[in-house]
Amino acid sequence: MFCKSSTVRIQRAAIAGFSLVEVMMAALIGAVIFIALFSGMTQGFNIVQHQRNGLRATEIIVNKIEGIRLCAWGSTATNSQLFNTAIIPTTFTDYFYPLGLGSFPASNVVYNGTINIQGTNFTFYDFNGTNTTAPTYRTNMAQVVVMVTWNEVENHRTNTYSRSMTTYFSQYGVQNYIAK
Repeated sequence: MFCKSSTVRIQRAAIAGFSLVEVMMAALIGAVIFIALFSGMTQGFNIVQHQRNGLRATEIIVNKIEGIRLCAWGSTATNSQLFNTAIIPTTFTDYFYPLGLGSFPASNVVYNGTINIQGTNFTFYDFNGTNTTAPTYRTNMAQVVVMVTWNEVENHRTNTYSRSMTTYFSQYGVQNYIAK
C-alpha cells in the first residue's frame, strides 16, 4: 500500500543531485588517487631500471674475470698474458646494450671499468679483516680487482654508482696435484 507522501518523497530523491561541495571533494579524492597510482608506477619502473643496470654491471665484471682466468701466467713479464697490459688492458668501456647487437637506444648506459692485477705486492688479511703475515705461496698468487662505474639520471639528477669484485689467481691453478 502506497501513501501519496512517500511517493512524492521518492520522486524528489530521484530528481535531487549532488551538491557542488560533494562533487569537488570527489574530484579531489580521485585526483589524489590518480597521482599516487602513477607516481607509484613511475617509482617502480625506476627501481627496476636501477636493478637492471646493477645486474648488467655484475655481468660485465664476471665476464672480465672469467676472461682473465683463461690467460696464461708465464714465468716472466714478456711471456705472461696475465700481467701484459696489451692483452688485459687496465681500463675498458662497455655498454648496457652491447654494440654488436646493431642499433641501440639513445639511453644506453655506459660502464667505465678498471682492472687492477697485483702480482706479489698485495696485502693478505685474515678472517677478522686484519693484516696477517704473507704465506709462502704468495709469489704464486695474483690479486685481481675489477671495478665498474656508471651514471644514471633520476629526476634530473645524475647519480654515479659503482660495483667491484676481488678474486685471487694462483699460478698452478686451484689444485696443483697433477705431476709436471
